[in-house]
Amino acid sequence: MLLDRGRLNVENDTQRKHGLRRMPEIDGFNTNFLTPANMSWFNNVALPWLPDPAKPLVCLPCGSAAKTREKYGKKMISQGTGHQFLSAITRDDRFERVILSEPCTIIPYPIEGQHPDYNLPPADLSIQSERVFINQLALWLARVKVRQPERCFVYYIGPVHHYFVLHFANEAAGRPFHVVHEIPPRGTLDYASSAVKFKDVILTTEATRVAPAQEPVLLSKLVAGRGRYTHRAFWAQVLIERRVGSEYEQETEPVTTHDQAEQGFSYLYDGGK
Repeated sequence: MLLDRGRLNVENDTQRKHGLRRMPEIDGFNTNFLTPANMSWFNNVALPWLPDPAKPLVCLPCGSAAKTREKYGKKMISQGTGHQFLSAITRDDRFERVILSEPCTIIPYPIEGQHPDYNLPPADLSIQSERVFINQLALWLARVKVRQPERCFVYYIGPVHHYFVLHFANEAAGRPFHVVHEIPPRGTLDYASSAVKFKDVILTTEATRVAPAQEPVLLSKLVAGRGRYTHRAFWAQVLIERRVGSEYEQETEPVTTHDQAEQGFSYLYDGGK
């Protein structure tokens, strides 16, 4: 795609202040996980980044946040409407907040703004993109576990799509963490109330080291849903692969003890020793 170089050079006082370059406000730029900018971000910045070991790790969904470009010169998801609704968690510095992002994989709050700008319309999200997303996120989760072996839980709040990306990435890494989740039942309408409730769940879980009882999240619901921020053919194939006889395996977050999780992780990384 040919870009208007004149538009690339537009700057304003806010952009100079933040040291950010304005990207063109058009659909379809930097839409692939494997562009040089996104690969450099993941390998050189995101993958080496580690959460504060003293803070609960909370994964959050990305969002459009297109209007934030006018102020910051690039897409800043933490300043978007969705993350404002989740303010009980997103504005609490007791939590280490990490955005799950297509096509950056992760954008930690502390280094947001360093990430490459992008615009990935849902129609451009490919089956390959979903697989790369899961695999790269799995690499990061594995590294976090290796460097922070005492960390037991990863928390997630947001829509079901990014929950399943996190869930299957955790599975691919050998299930190093117990994923504690909160899926707001009516989407963004329930973000605020769900965030308030989930904050208490996180703090209680960290204090007791006991995972709460959770309702299973159904992959079939994602496949049959109407949300547009995913590639449904990919998840439909995943659902078929999880078929057991004539029935689908509906519960995707098995009840796992901490010892079982440690055992599975050890078999993957040191041969079960």
